[in-house]
Amino acid sequence: MAGMQQALLPAMVTKALLMPALIWYYYKASGGSLGAVQKLVLLGFIFSWSGDVNLMLPRLDSLKPYADLFFLAGLVSFLITHVLYMLAFRKDLANNSNASLLKNKPWLALPVLVGYAGLLVVLLPAIQATQADMLVPVIVYASVITAMVIFAINRYGKVSNASYYAVLAGALLFMFSDSNIAIDKFHTPFEMSRLVIMITYLSSQYLFAWGTRKGA
Repeated sequence: MAGMQQALLPAMVTKALLMPALIWYYYKASGGSLGAVQKLVLLGFIFSWSGDVNLMLPRLDSLKPYADLFFLAGLVSFLITHVLYMLAFRKDLANNSNASLLKNKPWLALPVLVGYAGLLVVLLPAIQATQADMLVPVIVYASVITAMVIFAINRYGKVSNASYYAVLAGALLFMFSDSNIAIDKFHTPFEMSRLVIMITYLSSQYLFAWGTRKGA
């Protein structure tokens, strides 16, 4: 068991360094000059790193008894991340005077809302049966990340097409990654969950970095 824990450490250290590496890339790629949108996204990356660390630490045997506490701390960190991303995307909406996409076509948000509702239908009975104290945090978090995706959809016509589609893809990948975390934790654990979650999560963050820099 001690050997397994020692083997975990290099992977945990590597994972803990991924977001700082993206933060460095984002700052350097901007030439060290960040606009209001980029500052909010950078803060989002910092809180994402906090979320990564909190979700990772319970893999250590000594911290496993506090797994739920670390999970909740990670949830709060990522919730703040999504609020920061929403604020950044909201600033993009002021780029021109044209009406926003969803004001003219509100039905475009429907697939995201259906996905949100479907996830809750799957998750809530399982959470109620096993960890009822997590019901409200999960509902709040799912609502916030859904709102973040809707804000990303609404950037259409306010930024370049490259920025728009990169950020939208990032938002959808982030939602997919977090949905898999919830399914794996509360409903049905599945093989390769960590790999699927990490690939989609890191891809989403890179797309946010590339897309918001392009849209500057």
